[in-house]
Amino acid sequence: MVDAPDIEHKNHPYYHQWRAFTKTLMDNPDFRSVPIFRAMVQQYKFDRHRGVPSSVSEAQFAHASSIRPIKLPERRQRVRAALKALGLVKVDDFGYYRCHHAGQDFSVHVDFGGQHAQLRYVVSFPDFKNRHPLTQVGR
Repeated sequence: MVDAPDIEHKNHPYYHQWRAFTKTLMDNPDFRSVPIFRAMVQQYKFDRHRGVPSSVSEAQFAHASSIRPIKLPERRQRVRAALKALGLVKVDDFGYYRCHHAGQDFSVHVDFGGQHAQLRYVVSFPDFKNRHPLTQVGR
């Protein structure tokens, strides 16, 4: 067992607010990221080691534990294959994937790594030349 003080955390005045917030982070797919999955696994293991019920369910732990990173070359191959299905024409000098699908030209800029995601992208359309690509479609 870990030599930790006995703390009745449920008596803290902010416990219920914190619990509602963490439940939102764990259950809402819009808030899921690699750091949150890592934190879920760590919290579950820590709680199990202390012998207390965890705020992370068995299903959440199983899902978070199943997440595996994909190496950069494979990510690039998968992006190229997905964009070929959408009419990939070429990759320009700036790294934008130029595509033409269903009579519409568009560009996709892909960021293949970051602190919170393995892949981020921005889709820009020539119809919106006066708008910065980051204000168009992205994830």
